[in-house]
Amino acid sequence: MNGRGPRSLPCGLLGALALVVAAECYAARHENDLFLRLDAWSWTRIAQLAETPAPGSRIVCLGDSLVQVGVASRVIENRTGIRTYNLAISGGQAASSYFLLRRTLDAGAKPAALLVDFFARHLTESPVSGLDPWPALTNVGECLDLAWTARDPGFLARVVAAKLLPTVRMRASIRENVLAAVRGDDQTDRHHVPPFLRRNLALNRGGLLCPPKPDRGDDLDAWARRYFPGDWSCDRVNAAYLRRFLALATERRIPVYWLLPPIRPALEERCVVSGFDARYEAFVRGLQADYPIVSVIDARGARYDDRVFFDPHHLGRDGAGVYSAELARLLAGAASNSPGLRPWLELPAFRPDPIDEPLEDVDQSRLALKRDRARR
Repeated sequence: MNGRGPRSLPCGLLGALALVVAAECYAARHENDLFLRLDAWSWTRIAQLAETPAPGSRIVCLGDSLVQVGVASRVIENRTGIRTYNLAISGGQAASSYFLLRRTLDAGAKPAALLVDFFARHLTESPVSGLDPWPALTNVGECLDLAWTARDPGFLARVVAAKLLPTVRMRASIRENVLAAVRGDDQTDRHHVPPFLRRNLALNRGGLLCPPKPDRGDDLDAWARRYFPGDWSCDRVNAAYLRRFLALATERRIPVYWLLPPIRPALEERCVVSGFDARYEAFVRGLQADYPIVSVIDARGARYDDRVFFDPHHLGRDGAGVYSAELARLLAGAASNSPGLRPWLELPAFRPDPIDEPLEDVDQSRLALKRDRARR
């Protein structure tokens, strides 16, 4: 024996662990009202919507923000007579569209058609290079699938940590709150998902309509270099999930309408000159040759008016209404026993037709809630 008594408890370590547990519990308890950001909240809501039991026919919209803000479910539903849901997510990847399609099929849905886009910029980068949107959107099995496909076990560890520890997935929001407190900003209403955005997402069944912002003054050359590079190529992991998505649709005999949404005409001209359009189109045509169930609806040359855009490649409310009406016209024709769509269809030039359906963008949702509060 060395004469020493029993070791004392590591009080410092226990205290630190207690603080960690307290911080994690506080973050979890206040996630919805203080720390949850719009994207994470909408990813969770879309995942829940995809899993909702859904017997019968429906049109399912998938992809990224170009579909989330550019396709108005109400317009398509009213003009086709088929229930329509928008499961596209901001930052959506080929893998997220595949997982969401699989979930909605497992829930019993029998889609009459899939409207989907795959934003070229998102296809260039590996989906496991960052955490978004995986902690909020996927389960552990899907994360394991991603890690296995990407041959990246570290990704699985990062996502599981973010799922188990709220402060990991809320790091950016916590940092914003702390900085706001240091600056002395008004903290009376710091909801990261304000009620008007929740209202808009609910009204549009997962979609999010933006107000038109025609006078943003964006640098289109820089925009083209960032989002539509001339040396574009697809990451191998994205290519794998894109093929899985198309194979699953083929297996279930679900028509796939691959959308090439409209962008501002001046930006489209830059995409042609840089060679981006040719490279991306060749990629799409190559996949279409392998999966004949795919029809491409190409709106790049439709020359939508600058006044109907929110930013250079996202439509605002009025643009989304016109675009959705054009899509509904095509889908209604395909569903009425008339000949189906040609493999590659170019949308007609922009026509500012009035939309009968009441469409509400996020600014209008904010005003509507203010009026409701004033009446109360």
